[in-house]
Amino acid sequence: MAVFRVHYPIRALLGIEHAPSRIPVDVQPGSEVTLNDALRMLSERYPEFLEFTRPPEPKSPLRTAMLVVDGKVVSRKDHDSTRVESDSTIMFFVPYQGG
Repeated sequence: MAVFRVHYPIRALLGIEHAPSRIPVDVQPGSEVTLNDALRMLSERYPEFLEFTRPPEPKSPLRTAMLVVDGKVVSRKDHDSTRVESDSTIMFFVPYQGG
């Protein structure tokens, strides 16, 4: 079973601080996953996350979110995808917004 790995700062940003850092997700081996697919899968597990599946506010750090699968950056674009296997680790990466 694939897992989402969601570090605490990202969980806090997404409003799901109480979620574990490793969230199992049922992914069909060999399927293609986009950033939006990953967000949708996460929102199915955590309904309060649903508000983040809408386009983020203009200054939101989520605008720069990237999907990382097995250490490979997939994209910042909704339509780019990558193959996910049953033992894949799926991570969200939001670059540091220094200030």
